[in-house]
Amino acid sequence: MQSLSMADIKKFGASGTLAYVLTELVFWAVAFPVASTTFYNTAGHWPDFGDNADRATVLGFVFAGANIARLAVPLRLRGAPPPPPPGPSRESSWLIMPYVRPR
Repeated sequence: MQSLSMADIKKFGASGTLAYVLTELVFWAVAFPVASTTFYNTAGHWPDFGDNADRATVLGFVFAGANIARLAVPLRLRGAPPPPPPGPSRESSWLIMPYVRPR
């Protein structure tokens, strides 16, 4: 899989950038609560972020989730609406002209 650069995201325009930013915000809003809950389910207590071991474990869960989410980046960009189609062209006039009444 090739890496995705900011130029690749920008080619989708404002909607592609917005889709990417929104999905990143959703990821981070979900990542820490899920990682903390996973820590609770495996360790039996909520993480103490003052303890380096607990902090590293939760960040490890987030890191693993980020690597899984990275696989979905192309799917996130497909969620952006496509640009509007161009107007009628000469190639499509054969389809339009039979339905246009002359004045």
